[in-house]
Amino acid sequence: NGYYEYANPTYCKLYRYEPEDLIGNHFTLVVPDEYRDELIRLHDEFMGRRYELRGEWEVRKNGGELMNIIADAAYIIDVDGRPKKVTFVLDISERKKAERLLKETVDRLNEEIRQREELEKVKAQVERMIRHDLRNPLNGIIAAAEILMVDDISDEHRDLCMIIRESGRKLNTMLSSSMD
Repeated sequence: NGYYEYANPTYCKLYRYEPEDLIGNHFTLVVPDEYRDELIRLHDEFMGRRYELRGEWEVRKNGGELMNIIADAAYIIDVDGRPKKVTFVLDISERKKAERLLKETVDRLNEEIRQREELEKVKAQVERMIRHDLRNPLNGIIAAAEILMVDDISDEHRDLCMIIRESGRKLNTMLSSSMD
């Protein structure tokens, strides 16, 4: 019926109870209030179906400290012919703490990745805008150099216009390459 009939020394040490504190009391003594109804239901179902049960639970030690456990329950028939539930408990508090820290770290890293991806998108947009904004005046400089070369100008001025035009074309090619 869910009442302790025996608790071995290791179980008592784990929960920080003396055997006499447990024996005769309901197993929900170590169960936080919010899980009691669910665990009573599972216990009753377990005893009715006579199956093996394994689960991870949060329980409360003597003094109120919470602990995470894996509990394996086995259905047995005692020497007096009465059905019993024998539960084997393993403290997994450190493992659960490590899992929480790992999840927090992964969540934080995922958020950082998301933020970096967002920044990369913004950076790419800004770069496209800058390249576009540079291309317009650059095309004006190239066109102006070509117009000047049509006029009757000195060879020295023609050479300067060609340098301006070729430099503009190289810069235009560089902008196109950076866009690719």
